[in-house]
Amino acid sequence: MSGFLITGIITKNVHNKSFNIVEFYLRRARRLLPSYLIVLFGSFLLAAIYFSPLHFERFSEASLYALVFASNIFYIGEVGYFDLGAQLKPLLHTWSLGVEWQFYLIWPITLFFFFKFKKFIGPLFLVLIFLSSILGAVAFDTSLSSYYVPVFRFYEFMIGALAYAVSRKTIEDTLINTTLLVFGLGLILVSVFFFKTTMPFPSGYGLLPSVGAALVIHSCPKCPPIVRKMFENKVIVSIGTISYPLYLVHWPVLVFFQYATFSPVSPLEKTVLISASFVMAFILSKFVDIPIRNQIKVVGSRLQFNQFRLKLITILGSFVFFAVFPALAYSASYTNGWGWRFSSTYSDRIKRQLEDGALANEAFFETHNKLPVDAESSNKKSVLIVGDSHSKDLFNALSQNRDLFQNDYVFYTFNLSIHCHMPESVRQSLASRLVHGITTSTISESCKAQKVELLNLKYAQEADIIIVASRWHSSNLEYLDPTVKFFKAFPNADIILWGALELPIDPVTLLTTKGPTQKVARMLYNLGQEERIRLNETLSNAARRWDIRYYDVLSTICRDTVKECMVFDSSGTALFMDDNHWTFEGQKYFGSTLSPLLENVN
Repeated sequence: MSGFLITGIITKNVHNKSFNIVEFYLRRARRLLPSYLIVLFGSFLLAAIYFSPLHFERFSEASLYALVFASNIFYIGEVGYFDLGAQLKPLLHTWSLGVEWQFYLIWPITLFFFFKFKKFIGPLFLVLIFLSSILGAVAFDTSLSSYYVPVFRFYEFMIGALAYAVSRKTIEDTLINTTLLVFGLGLILVSVFFFKTTMPFPSGYGLLPSVGAALVIHSCPKCPPIVRKMFENKVIVSIGTISYPLYLVHWPVLVFFQYATFSPVSPLEKTVLISASFVMAFILSKFVDIPIRNQIKVVGSRLQFNQFRLKLITILGSFVFFAVFPALAYSASYTNGWGWRFSSTYSDRIKRQLEDGALANEAFFETHNKLPVDAESSNKKSVLIVGDSHSKDLFNALSQNRDLFQNDYVFYTFNLSIHCHMPESVRQSLASRLVHGITTSTISESCKAQKVELLNLKYAQEADIIIVASRWHSSNLEYLDPTVKFFKAFPNADIILWGALELPIDPVTLLTTKGPTQKVARMLYNLGQEERIRLNETLSNAARRWDIRYYDVLSTICRDTVKECMVFDSSGTALFMDDNHWTFEGQKYFGSTLSPLLENVN
């Protein structure tokens, strides 16, 4: 729609020789900014009241990007749009406005070039941009970050622009128009009902809803009267009138509600939230958007106000939104999310525990992770734990509970990221080089050196047990088979795949804001249960396929019998330092439950 509308505005003004780039941007700002800034500032106030220091810090950073329509840039490299973490980010949906404004910056210049050289070079230039956009989207479709990259979205806007270009040559035949309309609606419905959150997007899949929308736009002016009446229905038109403010408020409403409850949203709650979103959207449309469009005119390169009072409000509002608000957001993002908001005896205790525990954690690891020199001559079984920071966590957990295993084991760790097992097809792609921000040769050489060191390590060759302990999540499962294949090359060792250890949200957030209550443990269990089950099934199936053992560590933390996740002990001590690492006390606690890990090993 944006590509269609903006191309139409620019094209008509260029043909009338009345196009003014400043006027264009002022009109876009008048249309988009007022409600957007109100929602942005309102979200900031609510986040300041309810969000934990960690989440408020991240929100404040995101709000600074959102203020300049660069949310999509901020979220590049973070979790996917449909991941559970997305449900805790009130401004996540503003990524699309960021992409839209970035399109506005480029498209007028692009069209000007096209009109100046429209015989050959201009059209060729547009074709190259379109192909570069869609081919780039396909090439990068394995990266979650590609969802937010503006260049990979431009082809969707350009399909709308093409719809405008061909709209001037309407098709009079009702049958042809009806066929195009039905086909277009079919493409949109296929996208709605058959696209899955696990599918790479936009990739080439973005063509379906984009082409579908373009066909509907093109065919509707000449479609059958009954169809036109449906689109001209008062209810449909009214929803269209408030569609922009509805887009702005719907996501923050859901996020703040979920933050308050930390539980799945029931059908009744969804109905109430949707209704509330419509009410808020109506208020913004009636009392903000429509009055501003009617009383503030864009005349050439300046704004014309019907009332002095409105001009004064605009000046004061601009000062608040573009001076005071950035200062507050900057302050919160660089002062630990205004941690003083939750200053209490318990939250201060948690803070001290994490600070002291981080030091104790590192000191214990450095003291005990020594390469055994007598492992071969002793009767103890040698256990090698290989992976990322999770291997360090596991080492400390086992080593703090040596007496549990009657000191029958010798533990040692080796750091080897699962990204070192990146499939060669991914490693050699241009997309991989750009996404990882480092040349493939550097990654490859570093990983080769680590692998050679591990293969030549005598302790590794003679290890009785190798535990592969890394941070598994849905975006790196393509490394799973190459990882297991590498460790299967150690013929003397029993291989154990350590399960996914990641909670849906940082428990410290809940403990800080709600305290160590049973409700917190139940919230964590209910939140993200489906994703937890799906991920563990994938890992478990891979272990069976490779004939190795699998240890589901989350089942010892989030227990089905009581439907709770154990994130603090009976004294209120935090057992997690974030959503996927144990505290020093947590290592001791959970390590005491790991005797099944080493049972029945040859």
